[in-house]
This record gives sequence, structure tokens and C-alpha cells, in this order.
Amino acid sequence: MYDHVSLRVNHLRFGSRVSQKQIALKAGLSAPTLSNKVNGVTRWTLDEVVAIADTFGVTLDYLIGRQPIESATPRKRRNPLRRGGFVVTLCS
Repeated sequence: MYDHVSLRVNHLRFGSRVSQKQIALKAGLSAPTLSNKVNGVTRWTLDEVVAIADTFGVTLDYLIGRQPIESATPRKRRNPLRRGGFVVTLCS
């Protein structure tokens, strides 16, 4: 399950074109913590997986690999982050 979460987080991150730091900020994690989770150094907790799912607007089933990648249907995006002249929108 942990490998699925990391793979899905990377898939969503690259698809959204946002940095790990931006995702970590939105999910209430530190950037090093998110990096350790994604790289398999430490395991995900349920609270962290829920925060990531809420951040991207996907289901827990999607993040743990029980739904195909194509099934990710993000919720309506709001609260854009403004970084370097770009607007990055993540679900809140």
C-alpha cells in the first residue's frame, strides 16, 4: 500500500506541476517529511494519506491503488497558490 501512495502522489504532483514543498504546505506537512514519505524512507500515516487525498481532491481508494490512475477526478479547485508569477491551484 505504501508504494502505491508514493507513486500516486508523484503522479498527481507531476500532473499538477507543483513542487513537493507546495504540496507539503497545503497538506500541513513539512517538505522533508513529504520527501521522506515519497522516497520510502518513512511510512505514511492514515492522517497524512487523508491530508494528501484532500489536497488533491482524490479518494483514499485512489491513493492506495484500489482505483486505476485514470479514475482520478479532482474536485473543484479553489484557493490558488501564487508562486513566482504562476498560479497553482490545489484542492483545499
